[in-house]
Amino acid sequence: MTRIKEKAVEMIQRMPDDDMFYVINILQNLEEMTAKKDTEREQAMAAFQDILKYRGRLPEDFDADKELAEAKIMVALDNDKFIDFEDCLQEQCAVEEVADYIVTRNPDDFIESRVKVIQPDELVSLF
Repeated sequence: MTRIKEKAVEMIQRMPDDDMFYVINILQNLEEMTAKKDTEREQAMAAFQDILKYRGRLPEDFDADKELAEAKIMVALDNDKFIDFEDCLQEQCAVEEVADYIVTRNPDDFIESRVKVIQPDELVSLF
């Protein structure tokens, strides 16, 4: 294991379990960004560095869940792979929740989905 990975493991081990949700979310977002263009990856890393600057210095009334929800909406708004904003939000939520499927009667609306899309009758047949 490289020294940088060892340092990351050490940092994660010191973190309280309550904060692990945020760590996992950040890691998932970074992993997703690695599949994108270099410029997008650089932007993601810059944003991550900005987050680290403020760790422990945020106001007491800072609502991380609210900020995260707003950020997810902004990501969905910037996603040009979907025509319908609601479909984009559903796909983004499915990715965030690591869903096995998106169940819809309109699979053509989710051609670019990162989550497998099935119709209701297909879901029923799985059980």
